Amino acid sequence: MDVRKPTHEKSAALALVTLIVSAADAFGSHSVPCSYVSSPPGAVYLSSDTPDVTFNGINFGINGNDVNYTNGLPGPQPPIWGIATRTEQGSLETVSSLNTQQRSNVQGLGYVFGSPATPSVSAANGPTPDQVNQFITDILTWPHVRNSSSLLVGNQTFGTEAAPQIAYLNSTTGVTFGNGNTTGYGVMIVENSLTLNGTLDFKGLIIVRGTTHVTEVTGSAQVWGSLWTTDFNLTVGGHADVQYSSQALAIANQAGGGGALPAPVKIYSWRDVY
Repeated sequence: MDVRKPTHEKSAALALVTLIVSAADAFGSHSVPCSYVSSPPGAVYLSSDTPDVTFNGINFGINGNDVNYTNGLPGPQPPIWGIATRTEQGSLETVSSLNTQQRSNVQGLGYVFGSPATPSVSAANGPTPDQVNQFITDILTWPHVRNSSSLLVGNQTFGTEAAPQIAYLNSTTGVTFGNGNTTGYGVMIVENSLTLNGTLDFKGLIIVRGTTHVTEVTGSAQVWGSLWTTDFNLTVGGHADVQYSSQALAIANQAGGGGALPAPVKIYSWRDVY
């Protein structure tokens, strides 16, 4: 087995570490990153091997079909999973957490209309928690804004379309967006937990990490791009949508350096090697 040292590509904001393995080891198949692929594993990606997943309410949508946030028309990329999990056990847990009515709310690759519908949920060879941690470490070498508050209320802006940002919210107790309107473009990294009680409209990539982090979408929220987290506890009081958008992820690619960046960075995709 020929393993070369990880290489860091800093031609754009989301620098990735690439481990190149030329042959399978004695233990069979393993996952390696495929370079230059622009799709995340799912509109929502659960990185834990045994995620805690709950859904309460029906006014939500998770969609892995590529849609442009500017006009609502189909984007250029093929569908991805609505919810991608790290393991098959996580996939089964996620599907079992959806009731008959909720299953039609998770669409994308593999979705089949019916009663009940087959939701777009599957295990995918996405990054492990350790790989997500390294991914975040690389991102945070780029210019970013930092906020350690545990409660954010009123109107909040984390980047604009013309000047997307990398926002690092590092409260030790997690972050709650309270009453108010939050907008953003770029990359948002949240430590420990993310609770949404107000209104959120974000274009780009959101990553929530921590050993016990829980993401609760309890207000009116719209995420265009992709949301990565360990656990996913959805309680909808208003309306919540996570919509895959390659157009929004292109905005994330510009964060930390703006339009001066020479090339977009590609989001992780993975394949099995035998």
